Amino acid sequence: MSVVELANAYFDAIRSRDGSRLRELFAADAILISGGMTQVGSEAIANWYETQAFLVEPEPMLGPFIVDGDRLAVEIDLHTNLGKMAVCDVIEANAGKIERLVIYGVPRLGD
Repeated sequence: MSVVELANAYFDAIRSRDGSRLRELFAADAILISGGMTQVGSEAIANWYETQAFLVEPEPMLGPFIVDGDRLAVEIDLHTNLGKMAVCDVIEANAGKIERLVIYGVPRLGD
């Protein structure tokens, strides 16, 4: 699976709150970095989404993908039940799996 296909499948899994699908998309030793925390491994990453991230009911509105080889960046207008956020995800792929995901985000004040 290409990095673009992985990103599309990842965001589909986020929208549908599908932890099982996330387990399939991330490499066994994948790394997720977001908001000062790090999760390592597909199981830990999927568990974090199921027990934390999905609770805020994320609805990502994606900008265009910026692709450089096996790395993809995308600016996201993220709507949650806590408010809106400006987010950028950087996905690195290897062997058809997400190997590393870094999520940068800040609240959108005044929206």
